[in-house]
Amino acid sequence: MFKKKTKLTQNLVYMSVMAAINAALSLLSCINGLSGFFSAFVIILLPVISALVTIFCQKKYYPLYFVATFAVCFLSTFFLDPTFSLFAVFPSLITGFLFGLLLEKNYDPIFPLLYCALIQFLLNIATIPLINFITKTDLTQIFINILALTEKGDLGYQILPSFILLISFIEMTFTFIVISKCLEKLGIAKEQKIKMHPWVFNGNFLILILGVLIFSILKNFMISLIFFFLSIFMTFYYFTILLDSKNKVAFIIYFLNLLIAIILFIALYKIVPQPYGLLIITTWPDLVFLQKIITDIYSILKKKNI
Repeated sequence: MFKKKTKLTQNLVYMSVMAAINAALSLLSCINGLSGFFSAFVIILLPVISALVTIFCQKKYYPLYFVATFAVCFLSTFFLDPTFSLFAVFPSLITGFLFGLLLEKNYDPIFPLLYCALIQFLLNIATIPLINFITKTDLTQIFINILALTEKGDLGYQILPSFILLISFIEMTFTFIVISKCLEKLGIAKEQKIKMHPWVFNGNFLILILGVLIFSILKNFMISLIFFFLSIFMTFYYFTILLDSKNKVAFIIYFLNLLIAIILFIALYKIVPQPYGLLIITTWPDLVFLQKIITDIYSILKKKNI
């Protein structure tokens, strides 16, 4: 199963099996008795299947797999829940392909994790109006009911996009773990990765931090919360960079930043107008960003003095 397919018949058989697995999982997720948690698990699993096809099959056959898989899934769930194929299967076919391609080319994990999660999120959001039009239902309200956010009123609608973004990151993280293990077994992964330049990382980080600030000032909690979650992702990813560097001082400063953010959150939460109190924890990404900028500048100056 985890071998490169070189012949046409091998590619077609493998893709057919994966398409059938997609259809079976989609069908099971639409059955009332198995919906809920199982559906969430299937949504997380779908990009993995597409990424495996991308890595182990020839890329020229992927469009055939894309069309066939979506058609089979849509037809198999048409009478139960046609929205599942639009909301879950369709985006996963795109992000799974991009994820597998980036990992196979040995890009730094931040590329597939961040950008594929964003694409997955945008595709999910984009399909909601289409689903509402086709089914004559309010998918947003359905999600709010499932998440028990009905009593939150308008706040439920503002939180929902961030929840979808969180699910996208979980999907991509799970995909990364599975695919990385497969690549290791095949010996495809290399030591030298195509890394994101430190200042490109810093630029992305700064944009996200400013996004939280600007949209909070504009009193757009929905967008500021999205930027908040993205900045938290960058903060966690910087931790993986510190793990590679094995810099004990940087570790201590990193967790001191977290401690300061928690103290500020406790002290200011009740003072700040709600629902913006949650965003006080953004001081953690802010401080970590300053830490990284100072560390990078110090590294440049140190190299010049050598």
